Amino acid sequence: MVPHLKDYTPEKLVDEFDQLLPGFTSGAGKERNESLRVSLDFSLRRLGKETQKLLPDLAVFQGGAMEVQILKVIGFSAQVWRQVRDELARAGLLTIDQSVNLNIQTNDGKYVGYHVHFHPTLVPHLAPQLPAASS
Repeated sequence: MVPHLKDYTPEKLVDEFDQLLPGFTSGAGKERNESLRVSLDFSLRRLGKETQKLLPDLAVFQGGAMEVQILKVIGFSAQVWRQVRDELARAGLLTIDQSVNLNIQTNDGKYVGYHVHFHPTLVPHLAPQLPAASS
């Protein structure tokens, strides 16, 4: 939510949160302890459609991963991953640890890969959206 504060008035934020969690303004949302989920939903709704479509695949990375692993497991091109990664970082849903990096040779060119950490609520939110494993 914090990255969006510059784009929304407090009144607009309260209105949107009240739509996402009826009772937010009356205190009922606080009683149900759902404000964290609402904040996550608020951030996810601001992501681009393409990024939203790719998010469930990231549910296999509990906490975070090296970008090289994400590229291998998910099969994103380096270019697509950079777009998704940067959008998630702008939304506050991912942080990039630049102290841990690798030079990666990808099909679409050389890429410096970092370790990324996902927001602690993101992966549990995405996990139910993973397709069932086929046998």
